[in-house]
Amino acid sequence: TSHDNLDSDPSNQEYNICAEVSVVLLEVFAPFICLIYCDLALEIE
Repeated sequence: TSHDNLDSDPSNQEYNICAEVSVVLLEVFAPFICLIYCDLALEIE
């Protein structure tokens, strides 16, 4: 079960969670970063 997995290798489980969170954050914030970057680029021009 997943609980046995946690007991056997907690550090790996934590890394997997961090990786999943990082991917989600990138997917969520990437569009906003692109929009902000585009707005700044247009203002500079």
